[in-house]
Amino acid sequence: AEAKAKAEAEAKAKAEAEAKAKAEAEIKLALETNKREELNRKCIDFNGDIDLAKFNIKNAKTLYPASSTFLQSVYDNAPDYLDCSYFNLNTFDTEIQTKRKILSAYELSVNSAIATAQLNSTKRTTITCIKGKLSKKVTGINPKCPTGYTRK
Repeated sequence: AEAKAKAEAEAKAKAEAEAKAKAEAEIKLALETNKREELNRKCIDFNGDIDLAKFNIKNAKTLYPASSTFLQSVYDNAPDYLDCSYFNLNTFDTEIQTKRKILSAYELSVNSAIATAQLNSTKRTTITCIKGKLSKKVTGINPKCPTGYTRK
């Protein structure tokens, strides 16, 4: 009877240990799933911020065509997108922080480039045009000499 009771106690302890291990595994899986979803949201937000910065540059290229090559070079230097379908749970937080710093620097350069393009688009220049002994000064954003005159 004593051996039977001991065997039942061991079986019960084993069943409880298995149930506890199963519950812990389920909790661990749920936590990992939640963390993966959170990191996926961060990844998607990061990629969306890159898209927004690129959109601002494209829009500025349309608004300020005189600076389009300058703005294109800023556009070409955009940070790379993150692959949201696969990432390492252990290192992703560090990776996203580093990428965020790069994105912040890029956004500053985008804003600076747009401000420069805007300033250049409204900058008036003066040129001197000549026709024989006559000369004329022409001032404008993109000044052109009148017909018959040549730029000095």
